[in-house]
Amino acid sequence: RMVVAHLQYGASVHNACVTVAKEIQRLKQRYPAAITVHGIDARGNHAAVCVGNGVKDYYVWHEGKSQAEQVSAHVIE
Repeated sequence: RMVVAHLQYGASVHNACVTVAKEIQRLKQRYPAAITVHGIDARGNHAAVCVGNGVKDYYVWHEGKSQAEQVSAHVIE
């Protein structure tokens, strides 16, 4: 939900995901596993940001393509 809120305020999908990931990172409660924030905007721009050692790659399929494209997520340690 917060990714969408940042998009509504004019952030790029990458910046929205980074902002939300950093907000998660600042929580007092630490998570035992990594968290990956995924986002896509109305134009089809996409991003993923991983907090910790989690999903490093994700796949995006574009209409007209025969296979999905593998994309690296941005990692925040």
